[in-house]
Amino acid sequence: MVCCLSQEVLSYYEILRAEFPNAQLKASLLGDFFDAARAVSADIVTSELADVWIQGVASDPRKCAEYRAVARVMRDCLATGMQTFHWLALIDKVTWLI
Repeated sequence: MVCCLSQEVLSYYEILRAEFPNAQLKASLLGDFFDAARAVSADIVTSELADVWIQGVASDPRKCAEYRAVARVMRDCLATGMQTFHWLALIDKVTWLI
């Protein structure tokens, strides 16, 4: 099991190195990460955000899959020269954000 986990971790490192070639990757404990993050000067939120859609669209796999399907169809239509209405009209902007 340890062998499989270490191989999985190394594969993630390879993906991250490819996506962020100038980044320095460093394994650490979660507590060490928070200590380093605390040392960085940043604005701190001290009150409730009260934002019901704070997780965003990425937290809804079905919504993301449907959007990608619509985007693929519209890309194919536009590539063939088919005139279509603007594909963003297919997205319900209110529920997209919730």
